[in-house]
Amino acid sequence: MTLARFGCAPNVFWSIERRGIRLLNIESGTWQTIYYPQAAIWDLICRQVPRIPEKIAAIAGIPPAEAEGLVSEAVGQWVRDGFLREEGR
Repeated sequence: MTLARFGCAPNVFWSIERRGIRLLNIESGTWQTIYYPQAAIWDLICRQVPRIPEKIAAIAGIPPAEAEGLVSEAVGQWVRDGFLREEGR
């Protein structure tokens, strides 16, 4: 999965909170709170930081393969939920 092609959907606002990140889709009215380490994934994707799985492995203290799965699962879910979109779409 090439993470550089994903970004925050234009109808989504997000804020950093004490224990995670709150997402709000103003178009659908849905919201979600994501906690760490997934909150770090969200932040890194929205800032277009390279090598996200490597960074998540270090942040969460997990093996690289597990971090890759965690990132892939989170991104897939956020796309399905309308919080992330593929760039150019």
